[in-house]
Order: sequence, then C-alpha cells, then structure tokens
Amino acid sequence: ATDNIGYNLNSEQTLTPLTIALNSELVAGDASISLSLREIINAKIGDLVAKGLNPKIQKALDVVRVIGNEAVHPGQIDLNDSPEIAQALFKLVNVIADDMITKPKEVDSLYDELVPESHKNGINKRDTQQ
Repeated sequence: ATDNIGYNLNSEQTLTPLTIALNSELVAGDASISLSLREIINAKIGDLVAKGLNPKIQKALDVVRVIGNEAVHPGQIDLNDSPEIAQALFKLVNVIADDMITKPKEVDSLYDELVPESHKNGINKRDTQQ
C-alpha cells in the first residue's frame, strides 16, 4: 500500500511522525553529503589542474564527474537505458587510471631499474638547484 505522501508501506509498517522525520533527515543528509562530495571532487580536479594536470585527463575527469552526478539523480541519466554511456565512462576511468597511476609507476620502475645511482645523484642535484 502507498500512503497519501508517497511512502510505500507493507502490512507491518505504519507511518508515524517519527518515521517521516527520520526519512526526511536521511534525505536531507544524503543531499548535503552529495553536494559536499560534488564540491570536494570539483575542487580536487581544480587542484590537479593547478598542479599541471594534463588537460585531456581533466576533461575525462569532468565527464566522469558530470555524468556520474547526473546518473544518481532520478530523471537525469539512466545508465541502464544507455549502456553506451556506461561503457564510455568505464573507458574514461581506464584512461584516467592509465595516465595517473599505471604510466607513472612504469616510468618510476624503469628509472629505478635502468638509471645508475651515480646518475640519479646528479639528477637529484640538478633538480634541487632549480
């Protein structure tokens, strides 16, 4: 059964002022957490841009952020109705991970493995003088 304000109730549930208040608090809390997370994510992308983030990765992060945000709000984007969008998001997440995690680790590993310590010391001196 559904009450007059849209709550779905089974035979064992009753709608009381307490359940309405608790559900309202949960919805308000969810909305404020969602807004805070959106602001934090947007600010973090901004921080990365200020630190020299590759502009293409910035675009990929913004696509994932915007589409992901729209997908969690009813009536905006339904990823179940659009598997192409979901596939594109997975592809972008892989591009982001490759650029920001995999490639730097590969370069660090090759640097550590191939560059002799004597040259690393010279490189460190050069970089600390700048």
